[in-house]
Amino acid sequence: MQNWPAYNDKQGFDDKTVLRRATVSILGRPFDAEYRVFKNDSTQEVAVFGSDFGEDFCSALFDWAMKNLGKPAKVLEWSNSRSVRTWTETWSQKDADWAVGTGRIQIACAGLKIADEYVPALSTLIYRHETQLKPLEDLVHITCSSTKKYVGRFVERSLEESAPLNLILDPNHSKILRRDRTAFLETKKFTDEEILASKEDPKGTMLFRLDRIAGSYHWTIRLKDDKCTGIDQWGNCTRIEPGKKF
Repeated sequence: MQNWPAYNDKQGFDDKTVLRRATVSILGRPFDAEYRVFKNDSTQEVAVFGSDFGEDFCSALFDWAMKNLGKPAKVLEWSNSRSVRTWTETWSQKDADWAVGTGRIQIACAGLKIADEYVPALSTLIYRHETQLKPLEDLVHITCSSTKKYVGRFVERSLEESAPLNLILDPNHSKILRRDRTAFLETKKFTDEEILASKEDPKGTMLFRLDRIAGSYHWTIRLKDDKCTGIDQWGNCTRIEPGKKF
């Protein structure tokens, strides 16, 4: 990194400073690389990231990493396919991490294959002190009972039980997801005690609060033109194992 050019452009972080930036080659592909220092304790990190790669790059990247770093401490791998008209779209994603002395390396790589065309998403390599980069954790799958109460103009509708709400908690990216791993609202807070997510559109607002201690949730939906009208939904949640049940 001593030969990397000094970075004098606009800083994009509140908690760290970019000191050097360069273009590096990984398996023959160009990637941006930054050398950064955290403001609170002066620990350092190297971040390498890019999206100029082909379909075989992700698997080759992890093979390269295992040859140089050994067996990873944790590997998270996921893919999902869906039919669209006359073709199939397949999203593939893989994350892994390695403990290296007092540091930790995490590598991620993802892309989308549309019919016969591959569209890279992003590949990253982060090397940081272990205090600044927590190890990868398994995703948490939950299923929640669902009771709905209508309020305001809808109050005459009866209380109803609806289909269970199935969600995924992603502690690695501090997000709450739907079962297909698309975003569930917009995660605003993600702690060991509570998760908050919300969404606002021209028609209304939604606020979802998950109590991780009590194992329950409350979901409030209100109309923009009448803030007293909407739906209150709540229930109790149970952790489940991912995968097929039968």
